[in-house]
Amino acid sequence: MITHDQKLAACKVAKNDQLLRLVHVFGHGLIYRKHLINYMSYFYSTDPIDVGKQIKALDDLQLVERIKVAHVTLIKLRKFALSYLTNKPRESLASIRVTNYMRRKTAFVNESLWQTLQTTFAGRKLTYDKVLTLVNDKSTMWLQKYPSGYHFLETLKQDSEDYLTLVGKREINRLKKIEQEQTAAQFRSRQDHVSETDGDWDFTSMYMSSIYVKAILRTASDKRIIVLSCFDLSGQGTKTQLINAIDKTLNYLFKLVQNVRVIIEVATESSERLSVLQFEFDDLYKNSLNKTWSISFNRKDLRFVDLKLTQTLFGKQPILLAGKKDP
Repeated sequence: MITHDQKLAACKVAKNDQLLRLVHVFGHGLIYRKHLINYMSYFYSTDPIDVGKQIKALDDLQLVERIKVAHVTLIKLRKFALSYLTNKPRESLASIRVTNYMRRKTAFVNESLWQTLQTTFAGRKLTYDKVLTLVNDKSTMWLQKYPSGYHFLETLKQDSEDYLTLVGKREINRLKKIEQEQTAAQFRSRQDHVSETDGDWDFTSMYMSSIYVKAILRTASDKRIIVLSCFDLSGQGTKTQLINAIDKTLNYLFKLVQNVRVIIEVATESSERLSVLQFEFDDLYKNSLNKTWSISFNRKDLRFVDLKLTQTLFGKQPILLAGKKDP
């Protein structure tokens, strides 16, 4: 039997601490082996073969669990590792559930992040801490577990109050209060903090619809561009579902911000899915988009990105319900 002291000693080994934190921060406790190997190699120059051996050793110590799905493997943090990383009693933590949604979400988030490192920051070797700083500075919500939107609006306000409407400025106070209560473990339902934007859509709603703020960009003329990521997690939802979610998001944002441009990137798992959505959206524009959407939106600001996940990670995978019980 593996003792508590043995597990704790293993967690404190520098390379193990690095690996466990990557799974925790970038995957919320669940990440594909491919992405974990990429990150360990990129941030710490660890040989892929050595990462594989390290993962096996941590599995043997019951700190992580390897979950095989078709031709790929997911790495899940066990409760002892979660307790170590969060400084919370093991008994107070719930085991990480491995669902089809979580599997697909971690794939979309980490493939998007990895491709950004390989393209936007090509030629630059960023450290783990630098990436977290950039994510924070650009208000990227990919890695936030339950994004409130407070930091995003506060960033715009600090740049210039002209970027926020009066409703947006008041919304900051509402979201700040919610965030403080969440931090203090005193979270109440959103109904206790009614938004002036009609209250039926906010950053939590965006998150539940897999729409995230990707970045706040600054142009050469010092204007601001808000880039949104819309992850097509289902891979089979209709255009109506996407349209409704994007429409509500635009309605919400444009009640809060002004003097900014918004770009939406719809990320798909395959070129086939991208072609279907692109055709449907183009057809929608030809038949007067503004009759369907309540916000006027320029077609060139709606973009599609193929993450090629069907080729690299998904394939013909079965639907997952849960991993093994955490000892």
